[in-house]
Amino acid sequence: MFEDLIRKIEDLNGSHDIPLSALFTDEFVLLNTDFSSISEMIDASGFSAQTSEDFANIPDDKWEKHVVQHSRFTSWEEMKGAAAKLWVSRKLGLQET
Repeated sequence: MFEDLIRKIEDLNGSHDIPLSALFTDEFVLLNTDFSSISEMIDASGFSAQTSEDFANIPDDKWEKHVVQHSRFTSWEEMKGAAAKLWVSRKLGLQET
């Protein structure tokens, strides 16, 4: 068991390209926002984000306002941090997937 945890930690070392849908699971979004999925949340913002580039082009101030108005978080950074902690917990086997 300890060896398995060490391997999982080593696998997490470095950078990771995590799709929005994997980071912001439907369960996470449902529990923490006014929406049932990250796609629904993005659609409700009035912006189109079919690709990660589209999402990156959403004006930061408008997305920040949308997050604050429609989630339990005080900022987009706080929301990303909470989702990342949950993602890491799942990858380490500390949280059910």
